[in-house]
Parts: sequence; structure tokens; C-alpha cells
Amino acid sequence: MGLIERLAGESGYGQQHTAVVRGARVMARWALLAEQHIGTGEGRDWSIKVLGHVEGTREEAVAALREHAEKYKPQHPLRPKRRALYRDGDSFLLVQDGSWQVFHCRFMVAEQLYDSAV
Repeated sequence: MGLIERLAGESGYGQQHTAVVRGARVMARWALLAEQHIGTGEGRDWSIKVLGHVEGTREEAVAALREHAEKYKPQHPLRPKRRALYRDGDSFLLVQDGSWQVFHCRFMVAEQLYDSAV
């Protein structure tokens, strides 16, 4: 098994949390998360999506998250006129101009501490 485990389209909630040992260091399991608006108009709500998991260091998880953020296609707008990706520490912000308004999507890594389904 490679160091980076990509589980595109799968939340991983039912998976067992296991640590990866590299030398004398124990690596954590990191969730790659995207937070975006769903719905339109007054009915818009925030929704979070688990893009995948990385077993390794936080730096490796952030590198994998950046790849996801660069390729990610949020629900809105359907046909973006412009895309801009920003980084703030270990998180990313994707801003897209639509025909009528601007949409944004936030990306972050979070260490998985517990999963009740395991």
C-alpha cells in the first residue's frame, strides 16, 4: 500500500482508522475536506464533502489537498467565467465568478480522531 491512499468519491466513514509507522514515527490519518454552497438563491446551504484520506504527515495531506483543490469542480457555478485558487496556511479557497454572482469553496485537512462506524 502506498503512503497516500486516495479514496475518490468514498467518505471512508466505515473504514477502520489505522496508523502508518515510518521509522519510529507514527503517521496520522487525514481527511481531505471541501466545504461549498449547495442549492440556489435563498435556499443555499453549506455542505461538506470528504474528498479522500491520506495516511502520513500533515504536509503530505496538504499537498494532496492542493491537487484536489486545483481540479475540483464545485456544484456552482455551472460554467465559471473565472477561477482563482488561494492558499492560507494549510487551507485553500477556490473563488469562481459565475454569470450573476461569485461562488467560493473552502478546502481543509483534518486529522481523523474517531469514527463510530469502526
